[in-house]
Amino acid sequence: MIGIPHEVVQELYALSQQIREHEEAIEKLRAQQVAVLAQLNVNAANPAISNHSAAGNPPLRQNPAGHQAQPTLNNAIVDIFRKNGNQPLHVRQILEELVQSGFAFQGQDPGKTLTIRIYQCRDVERLGDGQFRAQPAALSEPAHLGGHAGAEYPKKRSKGATP
Repeated sequence: MIGIPHEVVQELYALSQQIREHEEAIEKLRAQQVAVLAQLNVNAANPAISNHSAAGNPPLRQNPAGHQAQPTLNNAIVDIFRKNGNQPLHVRQILEELVQSGFAFQGQDPGKTLTIRIYQCRDVERLGDGQFRAQPAALSEPAHLGGHAGAEYPKKRSKGATP
């Protein structure tokens, strides 16, 4: 076993948390972008619909194909657990549910993407044997909030502290 200083591990953990937060923000922006583009398509097809909306808060209207703007992957995963009564699921089962619900992955290997992201997802806990379930706190919150407002991070220890 390689002895990595505790401070380095803590710093890497903090950086990985920041990366996850940035990825979630990107997903939310993509969902908003899809909603705005869908709204533009609806308004172009039906000029009777007003184009007034609060800046930065586009309405989630249906696009001409009848689909709503896609939720973030984190929210979609939690919704699957909510729908299944928070039963433990394997990544393969979660992927099947996401695909059946119409979730669109960006990339060539959705299974690999989901596997990586589910291990990073704060609202999902690992049960072992490749099974996962949602954190109870994530199930009680509405899907649009994402459950991250009160997330706690481990505190950095001073250099003299022992793990």
